Amino acid sequence: MRGTKAAAVLLPVLCLALLLAGCALKLPHVQHRGEQPADSPAVSTPTPAPTPAPVSTPAPAPTPVPISTPTPAPAPAPTPTPVPTPAGESVPLTAVQQYEANIFLSNFSEQGFFAFDAANYNEGQLVRFARIYSKINRRDNIEYIDGYETITRERVNEIVDRFFGLSTSSASVTDNWGQEIRYEDGRYWVPAADGESYNYFTVVTALRRSPDGLCEMDFTVYELDLFAYWDEGMDESLYWLTPAAAEEMAATGRITACCTGTALTRPWQIGSRETYQLIRYAFDE
Repeated sequence: MRGTKAAAVLLPVLCLALLLAGCALKLPHVQHRGEQPADSPAVSTPTPAPTPAPVSTPAPAPTPVPISTPTPAPAPAPTPTPVPTPAGESVPLTAVQQYEANIFLSNFSEQGFFAFDAANYNEGQLVRFARIYSKINRRDNIEYIDGYETITRERVNEIVDRFFGLSTSSASVTDNWGQEIRYEDGRYWVPAADGESYNYFTVVTALRRSPDGLCEMDFTVYELDLFAYWDEGMDESLYWLTPAAAEEMAATGRITACCTGTALTRPWQIGSRETYQLIRYAFDE
């Protein structure tokens, strides 16, 4: 029994001695499934790198819309100065007054007279008017010399003063048809020509008289049938036509209405005869 007691006493002493001596007793480690071995360094699962944020491609800058300079609108064509309408009421015409108005304006229409304004005119237009007026109505004013048709400036000015209250200068001019009219030795000269037809006349459709005495006339230009013109010439009865009578004749085909217009005139007295002088002459569009 002594031996057993001694062993029981010595065993704890021995264990304490071993502990004090630093001899640690290592017991084997029982590794459980799924556990990292104690002696193995811990294997860390790498943290996955963060998914980079998608790099957004910057939207291309919008292509600037080209600024087009607007084409300037074309300047409007100058508006012709209208013939002013004198204040006043329409004047009913007697047969004689109708004739005087008709025949006065027929002196212009028969030769294809251009629009006219006494405030701004081509002198060549006046010389031509006097020359053609003389060929139709005063043939003794015209002379034919060396292939030229000629008229004195004195005769020209008599006619120009009568119809316009104007005069011409002693210079060569060009008319509205582009015809050069040479001035020499007190005469106007143009190459002689014949075969012209002067088969137009005018019917005044209305006349208005202003307080200052000026007269505005509305008119229609008619053409006489050319064969009738060659056979009979311009019969005097055409100048007595009223607007209504002219329309009736036009319905027969003997005459044809060509155009309309307006003339501004001043009354002009020749002896006991009441006629006019031209201030402006314009055609309707």
